[in-house]
Amino acid sequence: MMELRMVTAMMIKRFTISFPPGQEQECEKFTGDQAGCFAISVYPLPILFQERKHS
Repeated sequence: MMELRMVTAMMIKRFTISFPPGQEQECEKFTGDQAGCFAISVYPLPILFQERKHS
């Protein structure tokens, strides 16, 4: 579980993560159909990763 937290933190620190324009309904289906548990059904989830610029 610690590895999952570490990888998630590293991804958030390195990338700007967003949903593609015009695909909000697909993203809502992914989050709306999930039960409140750790195991989830897997739906396609379109995500954009843009590398952050470090100054």
